[in-house]
Amino acid sequence: MSMAMRPHRVAGWLLCGLLGLAGVAEARPIDRRSGELGVGAIFGSPTAVSGKLWLGGGNAVDAALGWDFVVGELRLHADYLWHWFNVTKVEKGRLPLYIGVGGSLSLGNRAEFGVRVPLGIAYHFANAPVEIFLEVAPGLRLSPSTGAMAQGGIGGRYYF
Repeated sequence: MSMAMRPHRVAGWLLCGLLGLAGVAEARPIDRRSGELGVGAIFGSPTAVSGKLWLGGGNAVDAALGWDFVVGELRLHADYLWHWFNVTKVEKGRLPLYIGVGGSLSLGNRAEFGVRVPLGIAYHFANAPVEIFLEVAPGLRLSPSTGAMAQGGIGGRYYF
């Protein structure tokens, strides 16, 4: 098995785990104040500076700019996210699953553009303006040729 195949395998296992957690989810709307801005980092593919802006009603936009060490190129992505429900009741904070749709731009030997569907789980601390998250983002590269892509990682953000 080549090294290039391994990130896709890991993304597949993470996706299966997230979907399995959805089976035990508690239906309860997630809401953060509109205008809350979080800034932090994501470590994975890509390793990047990350930001998230809450729009209200459980909806947010996020973006990241960083380096993908797996393929050796600069990556930018931006997504629209829906936070629908908590995975389970937690004593403090919230633990929602989220899904989104967005775009990805890679600048390496050649520029590549694609669409991605991020799936993740986040923990929002009750007494601190901090969020930690795990995300997988399968997608489809659209140019210069079509093909599957996989991104994802673990990260955190501080909210102002």
